Amino acid sequence: VVPRGIEPLVHASGHATAIEQRRLLQLLRPEAFVPVHGGAQQLRVHADLARAEGVQDVLVAYDGQVVEVRPEGPLRLVGEVPTGRVHLHAGEALPEEVLAERGRLGASGLALVVLSVDAAGFPVGPAQVLTRGVTDEQRHAELLGSAAAYVDEEVEAFVRPLAAVPTEALEEVARRALARFLRRRLGRRPLTEALLVPADMEEEFQ
Repeated sequence: VVPRGIEPLVHASGHATAIEQRRLLQLLRPEAFVPVHGGAQQLRVHADLARAEGVQDVLVAYDGQVVEVRPEGPLRLVGEVPTGRVHLHAGEALPEEVLAERGRLGASGLALVVLSVDAAGFPVGPAQVLTRGVTDEQRHAELLGSAAAYVDEEVEAFVRPLAAVPTEALEEVARRALARFLRRRLGRRPLTEALLVPADMEEEFQ
């Protein structure tokens, strides 16, 4: 036994060799045979091996194809069902929208603008811009400061004529403003989000 921590490249295949597959066919002497587990080439080679050992009813089926097994008559394909990869996290399937967002995060990073608002939804302080995987925040602090100032200008123009501020609309204005600034200055399109924080919670984002 060689522990993986000592020699991580040691690997024992769990797949049978052609000799072992032939011996299994000789022992079982099946009347019908459908090879499984492998690519198209491996399935065809396994099927040929079964025919060479005298199995008369051999059928190769691929992902999604439905095989009908009857008491009498040969195996046959009778239809197809949807197939594909299912991405799981903590035992639950992830929808395509989540996978798309993860792809964007990995490719372009995340930019977040945080706005402190009062009870009526009006901004009460300068915006804060945070990034992950977009740019070096220490080296480009001036750039991020300019981004925050641009968001403030766009937000101010939006809320100035309003008596009450709709939360979702304000978030979208701030998000679009940050996305527009980064696209113009950096030529990038990171995943961009906006977060409104009650003024009494602002210290948590300092």
